[in-house]
Amino acid sequence: MNLKVEWVDGASAPERFGDAWSGLVGRHSAPPGGLDATAGPVWFAALSEAFGTAARSGVVVLRDGEAVAGLLPLVRESGRACRRLMAPTVLYGGRNGFVLDRPDADRLHALLCGVREAFGAWQSIRMVLVDGGETDILLREAAARHGYGLIHDEGEASPYFPLLDDEAAFSAKMSKGLKQTLRTATNKFKALGPLDLRPFGAESDVDWALESILAIDRASWKQEAGTAITCHPEQERFYRALFPLAARAGLLYGQIAMLAGRPIAFNFGLVHAGVFCCLKHSQTLEHQALSPGQIVNADMIGALRARGVATFDFMGKVEPHKMRWSDANGLYTRRQVWIYAPTICGRIGHLLHRVRRWLRQSLRPAPTGTTGTTNPDPA
Repeated sequence: MNLKVEWVDGASAPERFGDAWSGLVGRHSAPPGGLDATAGPVWFAALSEAFGTAARSGVVVLRDGEAVAGLLPLVRESGRACRRLMAPTVLYGGRNGFVLDRPDADRLHALLCGVREAFGAWQSIRMVLVDGGETDILLREAAARHGYGLIHDEGEASPYFPLLDDEAAFSAKMSKGLKQTLRTATNKFKALGPLDLRPFGAESDVDWALESILAIDRASWKQEAGTAITCHPEQERFYRALFPLAARAGLLYGQIAMLAGRPIAFNFGLVHAGVFCCLKHSQTLEHQALSPGQIVNADMIGALRARGVATFDFMGKVEPHKMRWSDANGLYTRRQVWIYAPTICGRIGHLLHRVRRWLRQSLRPAPTGTTGTTNPDPA
């Protein structure tokens, strides 16, 4: 091996290394333990444009000879003498982890050693990865070999399911209740007028699709609940940045349901390496009882299968409406992990983190009727 590292400014990294970066992510993309499109250069570029924190980023590039063997984008959280760093995807991301050409603990160690060259002495790196996934296993191996300290939080599970070979095979896996909902909703919309399902993904679609999506979100229950895109200025800026970048890269795909020319439901995400990452879906409160969002999902699944997509990653929380789509659902757990450097500064930080977690666990009241301790809070 002829490994060497270099540091590049985050603003130039997607253009300079975009093809190699995207290729490495695609090589290790299979759910549940692989990376998804949110670990790639397009997502990173959109984060850098929309989030002030991510704009102050740098990327450590690992080379084996002249070939790009790994990339690690980071931003500085705090600290001068002992810097605390984080991956930009902590702000917003999916199945993430280390981007490497192959699972090799020595390569990962070389990438982490390169962080000092890019950012100076560092205490910790915070990132999100899939529990038990390829890079999680690799990190634990590197930690055991080279003395990194690790702390994981409790994490959150997300569902995914296979699209299977054809519609009949997939339909056999759907819940009976969902199939009845789809039949009823389709019949009711026939009485109201044709429901036009409009796909989008090209650069020419970006403006109308995004404005339709924001209009639906404003008219949905999510607006009042505070979870709509339009409730979060940074998130809205992010999607305005992401859409043209993802369309240009051929990653963007979605559908919008139009009733009498008005948008009433949508679903969109990123298609990469045979996986669809579902980013957002919603419907207007006025038409929610008729389930137009479910009709959109059903049509999208067929369209994605025709595009060669094998897996639908629902991302986000495990919710009943997601689990009804297939009895072949799988789950993966995303955990936040803190990596502490094998230095005096890193060991002190690791010890203090563990002490804080122990104190929080000790001070938290036990659940009523039990005498045991509870799981610690994320630090």
